[in-house]
Formats: sequence, C-alpha cells, structure tokens
Amino acid sequence: FQYIPDAVVHSVFPTRVYSGSTAVLTIIGEFFDEDARVQVWVSNSGEDWPADVVSIAVVDHAVVESIRPSLIDVEGQLVTLVGRGFGRDREYDCSFGHDERVRCHGISSTAIECRAPAHRPGNVSLSLWQENGQYSLLYPLLSYDSQIHLYGISPSFGPNRGGTRITVIGNGFSVSMGLFCTFGLHESSSEVVSSSILVCISPEKYASIDVFTVVSQYGILYPSFAYHYVDPIKITGIWPSVGSVLGGTAVTVKGEGISMLSYCRFGQNGVWSPAVFKSSKIIYCTSTSHTIQEVVPLTISTHQDERHVVYFEYIIQLEVLEVRPRALYHGCGVSSLTVFGSNLRRTEDMGCRVGPKFVHGLYMTSTSMRCNVVLEQQGTVQLSVSLNGVEYAHYPGTIEVKEAVEILDIVPRELQYAAGIMLTIVGTNFDHQLSYECFFALHSSVRAGLINETTLVCPVPLMDNLPNELCPQIKVIGQESCVHQVPCAILLHGMVLVSISPSRVNLPSASGQDVLVAGEGFRQSVHFCKFGVHTAEGTVISSSLLRCSLPPRCGSFPVSVADPGRNLFQGSLVFEIVCADLHGVTPSLGTVDGSQRITLLGKGFATDGAAFCTFGKNYTRIVLEFISSTALVCSTPPWDKVGFTDISIVWDYKDLPTGNLPFQYVHSSKIQFVNPSRGRVTGHFRITVHGRDFPIENASAFYCIFGSLKTDGISVSSSIAYCDVPAIDRSDLVNFSLAWDDSFIVDGHGAAFQYIPDAVVHSVFPTRVYSGSTAVLTIIGEFFDEDARVQVWVSNSGEDWPADVVSIAVVDHAVVESIRPSLIDVEGQLVTLVGRGFGRDREYDCSFGHDERVRCHGISSTAIECRAPAHRPGNVSLSLWQENGQYSLLYPLLSYDSQIHLYGISPSFGPNRGGTRIT
Repeated sequence: FQYIPDAVVHSVFPTRVYSGSTAVLTIIGEFFDEDARVQVWVSNSGEDWPADVVSIAVVDHAVVESIRPSLIDVEGQLVTLVGRGFGRDREYDCSFGHDERVRCHGISSTAIECRAPAHRPGNVSLSLWQENGQYSLLYPLLSYDSQIHLYGISPSFGPNRGGTRITVIGNGFSVSMGLFCTFGLHESSSEVVSSSILVCISPEKYASIDVFTVVSQYGILYPSFAYHYVDPIKITGIWPSVGSVLGGTAVTVKGEGISMLSYCRFGQNGVWSPAVFKSSKIIYCTSTSHTIQEVVPLTISTHQDERHVVYFEYIIQLEVLEVRPRALYHGCGVSSLTVFGSNLRRTEDMGCRVGPKFVHGLYMTSTSMRCNVVLEQQGTVQLSVSLNGVEYAHYPGTIEVKEAVEILDIVPRELQYAAGIMLTIVGTNFDHQLSYECFFALHSSVRAGLINETTLVCPVPLMDNLPNELCPQIKVIGQESCVHQVPCAILLHGMVLVSISPSRVNLPSASGQDVLVAGEGFRQSVHFCKFGVHTAEGTVISSSLLRCSLPPRCGSFPVSVADPGRNLFQGSLVFEIVCADLHGVTPSLGTVDGSQRITLLGKGFATDGAAFCTFGKNYTRIVLEFISSTALVCSTPPWDKVGFTDISIVWDYKDLPTGNLPFQYVHSSKIQFVNPSRGRVTGHFRITVHGRDFPIENASAFYCIFGSLKTDGISVSSSIAYCDVPAIDRSDLVNFSLAWDDSFIVDGHGAAFQYIPDAVVHSVFPTRVYSGSTAVLTIIGEFFDEDARVQVWVSNSGEDWPADVVSIAVVDHAVVESIRPSLIDVEGQLVTLVGRGFGRDREYDCSFGHDERVRCHGISSTAIECRAPAHRPGNVSLSLWQENGQYSLLYPLLSYDSQIHLYGISPSFGPNRGGTRIT
C-alpha cells in the first residue's frame, strides 16, 4: 500500500467571483494527483470553515438598470449608469457603439460615471466590461442627438392656488420628445411653444418650495430649479405717483403680505424688474424710461398671474427758461416769483426750492407757475423746480436779493392837473430787473417807467373828482407788501378833455372840416388844439365845448389842449384822419369788348360824395359802386386797341392825389375744347385745354373753373393750358371755363366736363392665397369700364392701406419635412406629418396609396395628425391636399408592415471571443 502526502492548498485565483456567474479557479499547492478533488464550503461569515481552507469572496454581479441621460449630446457629455453591484472607486470599461472603450469610475454601489465621447446623431449600443472581463450589452438603441439645454424658468414663484404659467427657457425642445414638468412629486403637462420655449402650469401648493424638473421620454433633464409658493398680496398705495419719462423715480409701494420676491412693471409692455424689499408692508420700485407723457399701469406682482395694478403718470422732463423778477427786495414779507418753462404740471407736489427753502407752487399754465417766498438776507440765491421732493429742473441763473428802496422826493411839487402828465420820483436802489407801479389812492394804479436806479416816472391817471394833493405810493410788482410812500404834490385844478366829435374823417371829402372837443374848464380866451405835434388855433364855444381845425396831414393823433399860458392838458382822446388812397386793381387786364367788372383796392373810401372812375384820356366818367372802405367796383368801357391805359378815381369831382393805375386791354380769349372731357369724381388728374388768345404773358395768376370749383392751372402757350381736375361728391356734367388774375374769365363757349362715378370694389374671391402660387382673382363691384386697372397694396399689418381696399391674406405654402413613424402597422395607426406652414385647427386631406382620402387635422404650425387606414404590407405613396386644392406627393415609398415589437434578449452576456447565440 502506497502512502502519499496529503494535498496542501497554498492559494487560489481569482479570490473574488460574482454571484450568478461561472468562474474558472486556479488552485496552487502541492501533492496533487489525478484523484484530487475540490471541496467547497459556503458560509456567510467563514466562522465554521476548517482551518486550512482558502477563501473566495462571492459578490453580487453588477447590474445596470438605467442611464442618465439616455439622450446624449452629439458633442459628448458625462453620463451616469444606475444599478447595483458596483464598487466605489472601482474601474470599468464602456463602449458607445463601435467607438473605443472609455474608462468609467464607480462613485457608489449603485452608480458609475462615464464620459460619453462625441458621436454623430443616431442610435448606438452601450456596452460595459467589468473587472472580471464580463461583458454586458446595456442599451441596444441609445440615442445621440442635439441635446436639450435648460437655462432657467420664469417666474420662479407663484400663488398657493397654482395655475401660474411657467416659461422654461432652453433649446432643443420638440413635440416628439413627450416633455412634461414636475413640481416635487406632482406632474404637470407642458406645451412646446418653440424649440427654445416650453410652458407648464403650476399645480396647487403642497410645499413652500418645490423642485421643478423637466422630464422627457428619455428621462429627467438637468438642471432642476427651485419654485416658490407665496401668499397673495394687497397694495394700498404708492408715492410719488408722478415721475419723469427719463425714468429713475424711486416709488414707495405700501401694502400687506408683500413677498421678498416681488416684481414691478411700469406700463403694459414694460419689463419686469425686482423690487427692493424693506418689509412685508413696503417695497421700492424704480421707474423705467418711457417714450411719451401719459398715465400707465404700475403692476406689482409676486408672480405673473396674480397682479396688483395702480397708476403712475409719466411726464416730460421739466425745463425752467426764465424767472421774473430776477431781483427782489429783502425785508418785504412775501415776494411773488413767476417761473416760466415747459411741461409744468397741475399737482400739489410741484413747487420751488429757493435757496434752502421749499414752497408749494401755484399752477398757472403748462408754461408758468407762481411761487411765494420770504427772502430775509441780501445776496444771490439759486432756484429749482421740485416735483414730489425731487429736483426736476434747475434755473441756470441766480436771483438777486437787494437792499430795500428809499424814496427821497417827487418832482414837481406843484402841478396843473392834466391826464397823462408825468411825475418824477427820486429815490435809491431802483432796479431794471423789477417793475414798479404808482398807486393813486382811489384812482387806480399805473405802471411806472424806470429811468435809472434813482429815478422813476409816473403818469397821472384820469380822475373824476380832483383832490388837492397827489400822494402816490410806489409798489414793487411781485412784492405786494413792498409799498413805499412818496411825498405829496399840490394839484392845481385845470381843464379836462372828455370827447372829440367826429373822432375819424376821410379826405379829400372832409377837407376844411372842423371837429368839436368836449370837456370842462374851457375859458373865454384863445386856446390851442394839438394833434400830435401839429398845433392849430381853437375857438371856445362854451366852457365845455371847443372847436378845432384839422391838421394838414393824414394819420392817428393824440389830442391835447393848451391854455394861453401854454399849460398842456392831455387826456386819452385820439383823432384819426384817413386819406383815400388807391393802390391796386383786380383783374389788371380785360378784353377790348369792355363791360367787365373790376375791383379797385385802396383805403379811406367813403360813401359820402360822388365817385367816378376814368380810363386813359377817355374822360367819360363811370359811376363807382361802393363795396367797403377798401374796395370799389366799376365796369370797363369798350376799347379800340390792345395795350395799357390808366385808371384814375374822381372824388367829389377832384382827382385823388395818389396818381393812376395801369390797366391792360387784351384780345377776347376763347376755349375750343378740353381733352379728356370726362373723368372720375375722385379727380386728381390733368386735362389739356385748347383755345386761342390766352393772355399768357400778361397774367399774374391762372385758374381753371369746374362748375363752382376753382383750381390752379398751368398756362403753356396762348393756345394750350393744363388743368388739374378737382374731386366732387357725385357724378355730374359741369360747365368749364378759365380765369386770369382771379376774375378775368374766358368764355367757355359751351365747354363742359363730365364727372363719372369712381369704381367701387365690393368683394374679391378668393380671400386667401398661398405664397409662391398663382391665383386668379374675381373682383366684384360697380362702375367698372374699359380703362379699369387693379392696384395692389402689400403690407404686413395693413395699417398704411387706403380705407377702401379689399384685403387678401397671403399665407405660407405648407411643406412636409418628415413623417412619424415612417413604418406603419398594417392595421393602421395615428401618424404625424412634421413641417411648416400648417395652421392650428385647419383641415387637410391625405391619401395612403390609392386608398380614399382621410381627413387630417392641424395641431400646430409645424404638425398635422392623420389616422393612416389599414393596408396590406408593402410600399405606398403618401399624398397631401391643402385647402386651396394644391397637391403634394410626399413619400413615394412609405412602408406598411406587421409592426415589430421587441421584448428582450437571452442570454444578455457572453465571452469576449464572441460566438454566443443570442435569442
């Protein structure tokens, strides 16, 4: 019997295997023979094993359950494999399609991170190699595409009741991705507005802050965002409620329950800007700039759906142009400043800041305002206009505060009364920037004239009851409390002038006429009448009546009377001498036939006396017809030749001293015909007038007369003229004639112009055509003729069209770019045509092969839905008919087949060398 040593095991490789897998173990030791067997103990802890065993760890097989994201950007990105059986800090290999393997890193027992390489758009398989060399095909159709990117949401807050429209900003959005939103554990449907905008509706609050995510058919998209639920707010008022169009006004908003996340918007189309939060009762909003002066809504919101509206008024920037007076006296109590500028407002918040003091202003007009101030110190001060406590406009100059006026004397100390006589006031500190009044007790005030800083002059007013003394006061205009008493002057009683009759005469008919001056105090001695600087003797008729001779010239004169001592008494009487004057004739030409009414223009014409006109040396007098003091009318006599002659006026059988006026005799003009002689009532086109002897070289103005309407014409030659046809309100046959120099009318000899109705368009068919296509339009209306033309206006908005146009909508031609799916089940299914130029809720017709048309429905501007009918397997063509009957052959080889369904594969792993049969 052969004894042999007992087998000894030193080590085993590998020392770690995966549960559920087959592993080949290499056992190293000594004294092994062909009868060697391996005994295996299995234990959770190894405590009951024999002492000489070699242990092998059996661990879970790594299993990948999902990948995030499953839609990978074509430029590559970091992806996470989620599952179980992974090891933190352990290394793995992954391959995306046929690309080389990339290194992956275990970040926990349930996750591995890999950097997916860049790849062209399409489906690829994702494979994983574990440490033991084991291979797993994880995703046979993992997709590469241009990635969806999320940049933010707006608003990021909303009311507790939900219903807020949340706008998600990003790119890569598509209807086919099956996008929806989640607020924590609550899902919300979404609407894809464009490839960069997605809209979701917030649900009712169940937590103050939710995590907002967007989910696609490929899984959750990153990043996620915080969405805040807030309580409703209440706004009680704002201050100020007025501000500049330049913006920048700080507006205090008061209310209750105001959130830290509050926003302000000025105007319907303004931008939302965050408010400055002070407390739940006060926030601050800064006004944005605005284009015009108007009242706009100021919207306060903690979200875009629950809004609180108050009103804010924008005003154009104020401007201070002038301040009057620019000098004032201190120590005079309240002083009045008038501010002149632009865009002043009728509001109690507007006022003046004079130096350090603010006073409320008294609104006068949009260009003037009055401010009453008290100035206590000498010097210069600055002025600005403030609104709501904000300085809006600054006066570039300064206001001088002067030392008070001192009155020293009055000159003369004795005077004979006459209205308008001057008193001289002597004093100090008079200023040319200020205005002064002289106040004569019960006899009203008169404006004082400033001579220099020491001298004022005051005219004595008209007084009914003469006092014995004149004791005027000097008042500073604008500083009513600044009153300075003047020493008294003794008044000597004299003559008073009350009226003059007549107060106006005409020459030459009034030559040698006298006038009567009524008044008081005339004495039975020689008096002198003064008309301005012209002096004439007067004759006293009684103590209240004086006769004066007229001055030798024409004009308007102040009337005064001097006594024998040459004391001058002057009232407010004015006398006017109007001399008849001839300075024009219209028209200035006429035909040799005579009997044409012409108008003589001038001034001073009167109805009294005989008036005639004469032509040249033909001394036949033609009686003038009086029209007014500036116009006379007479008729022209026949003349034996063409050329110029003179017109003169004889008044009371005396020639006027103004000389003669030229008048031209011309041949008799005649209109032969007009072309065209008919046209539309809307006018605004030109006709040609043919005739003879048109006075083109002599006329200063030329007119065309259509019935009672007159338009400017163009005289081309003595036989041709152009006329622009005016518009009238109805069809009519009107007489036509020409006129030169406004009233020289050429006999039309029966010429007439026929107005015809303007063409009217009632409707057009069709009212909708497609861009890029040719359409035949049927226009329905009335008053069309063989000259009718069609004029077309093109506009994006139609705002600049004439009022009577009929509009036609030109829309994009529908274009189909793809169909989803392109492999259709033989039992029929819903398909989506994707492209552009479609209309939401518009109907279309589609046919699949030779089958009858089916009705399709537009679901957006980029998609149509159709129910494909059942069909035997094979290729068919897909055709589309649009509303205008236009036909498109979209897909000549669209496939029908029994639909393929994939449920799984087995086994899901195999050796590196390949050759495994996969079911």
